[in-house]
Amino acid sequence: MALLAPERLADIDGLRARFASEEQLTTELVRRKWLTPLQGRWLLRGHGARLFVGSYVLVDRIGEGGMGQVFLARHRSFGRPAAIKVLRPDRLDNKRGRARFLREVRALGHLDHSNVVHAYDAGLIGRACYLVMEYVPGPDLARVLAAGERLPVGHSCEYARQAALGLHHMHERGLIHRDIKPGNVSLAEGGRTVKLLDVGLVKERMNPDADSEVLTQAGWLVGTADYAAPEQVLNARNVGRRSDQYSLGCTLYHLLAGEVPFPGSTPVARALRRVTENVRPIHELRPDLPAGLSEVVGRLLAREPKGRFPSARAAAEALAPFATPLVTAAAETTVHISTCPTLPTLPTLDGPTATESELSTPADAPAPRSGQ
Repeated sequence: MALLAPERLADIDGLRARFASEEQLTTELVRRKWLTPLQGRWLLRGHGARLFVGSYVLVDRIGEGGMGQVFLARHRSFGRPAAIKVLRPDRLDNKRGRARFLREVRALGHLDHSNVVHAYDAGLIGRACYLVMEYVPGPDLARVLAAGERLPVGHSCEYARQAALGLHHMHERGLIHRDIKPGNVSLAEGGRTVKLLDVGLVKERMNPDADSEVLTQAGWLVGTADYAAPEQVLNARNVGRRSDQYSLGCTLYHLLAGEVPFPGSTPVARALRRVTENVRPIHELRPDLPAGLSEVVGRLLAREPKGRFPSARAAAEALAPFATPLVTAAAETTVHISTCPTLPTLPTLDGPTATESELSTPADAPAPRSGQ
């Protein structure tokens, strides 16, 4: 069994003699944490080859959405954890789409910033594509918000400031994120550093032909309804660098106010409201905010792109006076949130590689989560 560490293979024969069926044996291996529950289920269903993607072994499913699934994985030789996004074949079901995917992945490979998740590798298996990224155990800011904790104003501003610096790095290299939201802003290094996630949704700004929805969520909207800029809601081709600023402003607004800028109704209605309405000023919900912060948030959320900051770096500079270091942020915001699964010992042996059909969604897949 290639999934097991070499030192455990010697114990398999003895264990087989104790159990009457493969199901019982596999259950025991999961109980001992020699296999993860995902690995056990897929093995029993005859999907063991799906667990091998390129040089990586899948450990657990950590996200799913219209574009595909995201897995926690470990490199078979180096033992390094990684996040692998396996894109649904039907989302890139033509030669041109696959070529565009690889072109955009190459652009991602030029990103090197402490506030942006690193892309390690990418490849094609038949018509299925996968992207290997740095694994950030988190929590992300969506989980922090879901925990119901009121974040210090200075920490919220520092999260946004670091995210703005990451965006500026992407923008300088011709990339636009298009889906900034709390779930795509994660804490790293014990809560001291913010990293932008889900860079697989980026638009290659320097290549107009790359403005296709092949790397976005299924549906009419590129991005997420509660955080998309007005011009993004009207036409995905209008997305520019300042569109990311608006989404960052929505994220900061949510952190400070505890609610999105346009709450209630349906996602489509909420998205369309921002096209015709100005957001309620943040100081009306948080009168205790430092003087001047409401103006910064309001500028990020200007309906017209020209009303926002000239660059994401300028936005970061505007947030700096209100931001405080995150040296103690982890202890204050993440102590009750557990999002990093225990990583079992995984093999260094070579194993089979998944085929295109084996990368399709198994029957036990959970319901899609928006924006993954």
